[in-house]
Amino acid sequence: MPKYVNPKTAGAMMHVTRHTAVRYARAGKLPYILTPGGHMRIDADAIPALMESSQRIPWHKVDSQG
Repeated sequence: MPKYVNPKTAGAMMHVTRHTAVRYARAGKLPYILTPGGHMRIDADAIPALMESSQRIPWHKVDSQG
């Protein structure tokens, strides 16, 4: 059974804002559910796979000399 977390926690796990976590979920990049009260919960188990497939380069790995 998946563990669901709120967007703030999901964002912290990915080092992004909660707004970005919500955008990822709405774009279909992360599975989510809505609670009966209408609050989003994101599948925490899917976050590592998204981060591995991401093409982002961490800022500290970028050569500032071009």
